[in-house]
Amino acid sequence: MRRPAALCLIVPLALAACAHPAALGSPEVDGMTWILNEADRPALVYGVRESDHLAVALECRRGSGQVDLLVFGAAERPPRRLVLASGPARVDLPVRTEADDLFGEVHRAETPAASDVLARFGRTGAVSIGLDRPERFPAAPHRLSARFLALCGG
Repeated sequence: MRRPAALCLIVPLALAACAHPAALGSPEVDGMTWILNEADRPALVYGVRESDHLAVALECRRGSGQVDLLVFGAAERPPRRLVLASGPARVDLPVRTEADDLFGEVHRAETPAASDVLARFGRTGAVSIGLDRPERFPAAPHRLSARFLALCGG
């Protein structure tokens, strides 16, 4: 199966993040951490360093004003939406599911980088991302969430 171009970038970025001088990370929680890579296609990934164990990712084309949200792994049933929340701000987004050899499935949605939810995420680092219902993740350090959105044009 042909892997979407974005995944060809995200996985190697997450795997190499520790060695890349432009990659910033956060303290680990159960081996998982937020990793920011400031490459041509910036990505903020929550996963295990130097592995292909990823939970979620936010990525964009630098300065585009749009953010792609990705949830990795097979869903129990086909999701109707991807839910993005930060504090009381919430948005339900149409989701596309793609088969993937590495993750089983990748669920994708997009939203403006300047949306209320992402603006709050940029200020606080608090985020919930999930399929049909929000799943709370440890807060990303403010310096990572704010920097990511700045790179995206949000």
